[in-house]
Formats: sequence, C-alpha cells, structure tokens
Amino acid sequence: MGQKTKILIVDDIFANIELLKAILLLHDFEIITASTGKEALDLTDRESPDLILLDISLPDIDGYLVCKTLKASPITSDIPIVFLSALNEIDNLIEGFNSGGQDFITKPYNSEELIVRIGTHLELRQRKKQVEEYAISLYEANHKLKELNSLLNEQNQIIESRNKDLKSSIDYAKIIQDSILPNTDLLTTTFQEHFLIYRPKDILSGDFYYFASINNKSIIVVGDCTGHGVPGALLSVFTITLLTEIILHRKIDDPESILKSLDQEFVNRFAINTSNSGDGMDIVLLMIDQKNALAEFIGCKRPIIFLRENNLEYIRGLQNSIGGIHHKEKEFKSTILKTRLGDTFYLFSDGITDQFDFHDKEKFGAKNLRNLLMRNQRFSLEQQAELLNKEINDWQGDNEQIDDMIILGLKI
Repeated sequence: MGQKTKILIVDDIFANIELLKAILLLHDFEIITASTGKEALDLTDRESPDLILLDISLPDIDGYLVCKTLKASPITSDIPIVFLSALNEIDNLIEGFNSGGQDFITKPYNSEELIVRIGTHLELRQRKKQVEEYAISLYEANHKLKELNSLLNEQNQIIESRNKDLKSSIDYAKIIQDSILPNTDLLTTTFQEHFLIYRPKDILSGDFYYFASINNKSIIVVGDCTGHGVPGALLSVFTITLLTEIILHRKIDDPESILKSLDQEFVNRFAINTSNSGDGMDIVLLMIDQKNALAEFIGCKRPIIFLRENNLEYIRGLQNSIGGIHHKEKEFKSTILKTRLGDTFYLFSDGITDQFDFHDKEKFGAKNLRNLLMRNQRFSLEQQAELLNKEINDWQGDNEQIDDMIILGLKI
C-alpha cells in the first residue's frame, strides 16, 4: 500500500478538530493536529504534512504569522496552506493570501466542497513537483525537452477535463481577483471623465488595470500577462502586488524606475523556477503630474492613443516587455508632454485589436480602433464606451472571444 496523504489540522477548538477529522478520515487521509501556532510549526518540521488546514485565531501566534513563517522556509514553502476560519471580512481574505495561503474557506463550510478543494491543491502540488523534476532534467540534458512538453500538454488536458469540478474554486478566485482590482471611482480625482471596458475571455483574466496616487502624481497601468484564465490571473494578481510594493511602499514615482523594478522582480522570481521562462507581460504605464501639468508614459510592446482636439496620435510601444526569457539590460524610455484640459488617453491590451470578425477571417485591427475613436470623440467617454462595446460585439458576432480585452479611456 502507498503512503497515506497527511493533513495537519490547526485549530484551538477541540470540537472543530474532531469534526474535521471525521470528514477527512472518510477519505482515507492521515490526520495530525495542533492547537497552537508554535505546535503547528514544530509538527510541520517533524511530520512534513502534505497540506495544512489553518485557523486564523490561535492562542499564541495567529494563523497569518504561522503561514508567513512556513512560506519563508525553503523546506516548508511548497506545502499548500488553506485558511479555514470564521473570519469572513474581505480584509481577512486579502491578508490570508498576502501571507502566502493558497485558499481561504469560511466557516461554516460545505464538506463536499472542502474535499474538492483539498484534492485540487494536493494534485496541483503533485503536478508542480513533477514539472520541477522535469525542469531539472531539462537543465542537465536539453534532449528531454520533448518529454517535458508532452507532460505539460498532458497536464493541460487534465486541467481542461477537470474544469467542471474546479468551477466553484474558479468562481471564488474571480471574487478575489475582482476585489484586488482598484475601484475606478479613484480616477475621478484626476480625470474629468473616464471609462473602462474589461472583458475577460474566461472567468478569470490575464489583463488587469491598476491605479495609485503618490506625490501629487497619478499612476495608471494597463497590463496583458502571459496567458489568460487561471495562469494569467495569477500573474495579474502577482503584478498588482508588486506594483503596490514598488510605488506605495518603496515610494517610487518615476515611470522608468517603476518598470525597471517590476522587470527585475519578474526576472528574479521566474528565471530560476521555470524552464521556459516565458512568464511576463506587455504593459503600458501613464503618469499624470497634476502639479506641473505633465503626462509621462511608457509602453512595453503596447501602444498608447493620445487625442487632443481633432488630432489623434498612435504612439507605438518599446520592444521590451516585462519579464520573459531575455534577461539582458533593458531600457524603458518614457515620453513626456505638457497636458491641456480635454486631453484624452486610451490604454488597451491587444485583445480588442486581435479579435477576429464573425467570419473568423479578419482582425479588428489598430486602424479600426483609431478610426472609431476619432468618429466618436464628440461624445462623452461613457457614450464612447457604449459605442465601442457595440462595435466589438457586432464585429465578433457569434465567433469566440480569443483573448482577454481591456481598454481604459481617460480625459484630463
């Protein structure tokens, strides 16, 4: 017989532990328990559980600190941690994920859903280990590339076949992703008008938007991460977290420095852990300096559209993207211009311009987008969004949406 999967339950209430044990033992798991944070850390070091169900409220140290401590150790960092708590405020969810947790389940919980989520995280951990083993083999012998690609394709097929079972988890992840995206009402302090069209291809999106204010400057970002769905969403959440760290915590407000820092973080975090190192994004960053009436922007493989009165300028992006396999020194050169009242900027991903028509033969294209924005400039941005949405829908027809879509319009 194979070794049983070992699960550590951490809760200071005996009845809670007994109920969880009764549920998990029905599925042939090996159970170990702890009632304090210190005991949980000691047991993890000795027993190496395959997954941890962790309460937040503990008598000595809280679950957040337990999670951070385990994730900081290379020995225990890959153990999936699922918070299981009666605390259900959004701040609790965000704190749980920021501390390194893989999932957050609110008490009272559904036992069937709990088992599905546990199974999902155990399988993902097992698959991750397999990929890492193959990645090491690939590093040592390049001829095993075909074997690795075959395994990845097999994993993609497994993930697709399990999509129905994972639907509840993905819906939950959608709530988390939406909560991390900023509220567009924040734009009203800098811009007289704005609109946002945000259309994920799947439930989750690899496209994202971000706003921050610092030193009388507003920083707006639109990004298109590698992939869409779950992988793209994970990268988008990761990027938003990094942008917050760089801009608000490190107090960096210069666009070139922001993107250099972001690129270096991607290179440092992904280059060692992936064989393909294709994780990255195309991004456009716009900084509005209200005090000095300046706009400064950088596009990494993404253009920006600037409209002033009857003149529309399509400014192409740089050849650099963020992250990826090219680790040579990159330059992120910005464009600076004086702003006037009524200046309008459009930041967008390639999901709109790459969308095929209902005949599946022709892309929407950048030219169509430019012409549409010029025709509709006499309308408010809210009306422009309605017209643009209708145009995209008519163009696409019954054809499948091929990628995530986002476009953000801003009028000074």
